[in-house]
Amino acid sequence: MKSQWKVIILGIVALGSCLERAEAMYNVGTKFADVIMEFVQPGKAYNLRTMRNLPYRVVNKSDGEVDLSVQIEIPPAEQLKAGYEGIPDPSWVRLVPNRLKLAAGEEGLVDVILQVPEGAEYTGHHYQAHIICQTADAPPGETTALAFGITLASRLRFSVGGAGPEEIRRMQKKGIYQMLNFTLEPDLQYVPGFLEPGSRTALEDKGVHVSLINRSPQKLNFTVKAVPLPAGMGPASGYELGDPAWSAEGSGRKHPHRQARTEPAG
Repeated sequence: MKSQWKVIILGIVALGSCLERAEAMYNVGTKFADVIMEFVQPGKAYNLRTMRNLPYRVVNKSDGEVDLSVQIEIPPAEQLKAGYEGIPDPSWVRLVPNRLKLAAGEEGLVDVILQVPEGAEYTGHHYQAHIICQTADAPPGETTALAFGITLASRLRFSVGGAGPEEIRRMQKKGIYQMLNFTLEPDLQYVPGFLEPGSRTALEDKGVHVSLINRSPQKLNFTVKAVPLPAGMGPASGYELGDPAWSAEGSGRKHPHRQARTEPAG
């Protein structure tokens, strides 16, 4: 499946909080309201600032300095968008820096870095996380007579290995969507011992087998066959490329240490 990803920005409106404290007015806003990422690949790190010029921006429109913290939280169930589940671990998203001290009129930038752990079990899932910007706790020993807090909540939604729920529903209505989410394990096999040229050998008898697992919510039909190695891939060290046709009838030619690749096609 082609590796790709895209970002959709929704609701580009400033989310502000205006709260009075003694003689000061807090007015803080962000345009990072609802960001959607699709085709996120497990194990790959995505920095929204460097890849799409999309950092988390917060502007201090107050008449004084504000001290803010920024953190990731798991959304409560009632705040999840349709088709999404809460992010399993907030550590999947890093915020750098996660604390800002902004003078009046100053803008702060925070890198949002997403990295889903390696693992096929995450593919096909749609996750939602909340970025919470709020008044930072006062340093130890420092107290104020009266304080009002600021809290801004933004959504980060991402789909692993495929399109988002909205796009899936759109394609399903047109009858053009089928979720191809499967694994073939293991991805490399060695046949023990020697094979006699010209004779048929059931590799299962030598303990060689593969497992094909359908991880999508839809029924899929597969054809399993031996195919040539794709361009850019080479055989394992010490081996040469073999003929995929040998997996069917066998030609009887003597080519020791040959390698073919078996993969599903459907």
